[in-house]
Amino acid sequence: MTSGERLAKRIMWLAYQASHVFGMGKLQERNDATEDIVWEHTHLEGEYSASADYVFGRMIKLRIYFNDSEIVKADRGRDPNPEYQSWYCKYHTFANLVTAAELEIEEEDRKENDNDKSKR
Repeated sequence: MTSGERLAKRIMWLAYQASHVFGMGKLQERNDATEDIVWEHTHLEGEYSASADYVFGRMIKLRIYFNDSEIVKADRGRDPNPEYQSWYCKYHTFANLVTAAELEIEEEDRKENDNDKSKR
């Protein structure tokens, strides 16, 4: 998995976690979803695009364009709409969502590097 795809996957996971179940989505709600399961339910559109509308009843409505190393843009540059993208309540902008994902990945990598060093 490229670093761009890894970041896109984490962004979808954070958006999922911050989103709310709406309406009949209650029938699809799943409380045991993992980052991998959410990514499996994200629509990969070609090699460098991913989107999620509703995932397990949660209204995400997010499209991400990425390359091998980074996120290029989301939703064609439009600002998130709190009526349609319930993750907005936590992150308010796509940039905040990306930053949160980058920080989580950096922390994850740091811990992994620390563990590798302690095993030597």
